[in-house]
Amino acid sequence: MGSLSDSFVKALNVWLQWTTVIGTTVGLIAAVGLIFVRGELGRRQERRSAEADNAVTDAHGKIARLQNEATTAQRALQELQERTGWRHITEQQKEQLLTRLRAAPKAKTSVWCVASDPEAHSFAKEIIAILQELSWDVEGPVMSLGGWQGAPRELCILVRDRNRTPELANILLGAFTDTGFPVVRCTNPDTAEGETKILVGNRLQRQ
Repeated sequence: MGSLSDSFVKALNVWLQWTTVIGTTVGLIAAVGLIFVRGELGRRQERRSAEADNAVTDAHGKIARLQNEATTAQRALQELQERTGWRHITEQQKEQLLTRLRAAPKAKTSVWCVASDPEAHSFAKEIIAILQELSWDVEGPVMSLGGWQGAPRELCILVRDRNRTPELANILLGAFTDTGFPVVRCTNPDTAEGETKILVGNRLQRQ
């Protein structure tokens, strides 16, 4: 290789210096750009994560609200059925009644119900079936309350005199009360002395 002139070497030196400066500058710009880009990507990822978290939180909130609404609707339906549905003795209530009444001597009674009320008639038949299972002497259902002045509401144990309540009436009152059925003691002077009747009236429409 021949001898290089001084001017060429100087020019090459300047060019190399500028190349180094430019390369360094480009490297710095690239480094700054990389830091910025990575930071921006991180911030965008954080925003996406936050948005996803918010979306999940909103979804959970909506699910909770829907579950609460479903629970409220189910409770309202149950309350409506309890207010308007027919009375029915469940298997658990039946066992409770049988347990309470088995401890009492076998008795004779009659079950009356409102003649114009099929719900009362159905409930009276369920009561009779339980008493018959205990081998009680049961008459009914007798559907002749229409002539009474004000048929009883819900369930009533009828006796002649409140002050001389037969033991059977007390047993029935306690058994139905403990089983969860609204029951009251009612009197009628036309009832025979010592007689106990079970009166099934119209079901109260609870508010």
